[in-house]
Amino acid sequence: MSVIGYVRERGPARGRSVALLQARGCTSVNFENDFSEQTEGAVLRAVLRFLRPQDRLVVNSLRELGASPAHVLEVLESASLKRAVIEVLGAGISTEHDGGAALKAALALVDRLGSDEPAAGRASAEDIQRLKAAGRSQKEIAALLGVSRVTVWRKLKGAPAS
Repeated sequence: MSVIGYVRERGPARGRSVALLQARGCTSVNFENDFSEQTEGAVLRAVLRFLRPQDRLVVNSLRELGASPAHVLEVLESASLKRAVIEVLGAGISTEHDGGAALKAALALVDRLGSDEPAAGRASAEDIQRLKAAGRSQKEIAALLGVSRVTVWRKLKGAPAS
């Protein structure tokens, strides 16, 4: 099993990200050198191609896996097909066990709703309740759906008890 880091950031932020990934135990950290439209994500695609079962791809945030929820879902599916794990340090989540299903459900929801809505409107009380029933904390739900913890709390408070 290899623990592989991936960074999409540039400048000083890249150095901080690499340090965090190395502290997490990544044996190699890969990053994009060329950010042109033609090569966007070329290094990530190469990393995904070489993943083996039980390998762990570690990133600091979901943004590093793609420009949209649909792109992130594609990356998650690619890793899943290879039986590899993706870990997102900043959100404290991974695709291991049932966390992967909740993450995919949240991303599919966000993708379906679109990102042009105000943040508080991105998730319904029903969607939040589903994630809560799946065992996710309010903090995790907020991170997965891109809303504040207060929004999650309010929508859970107003939802009928199950």
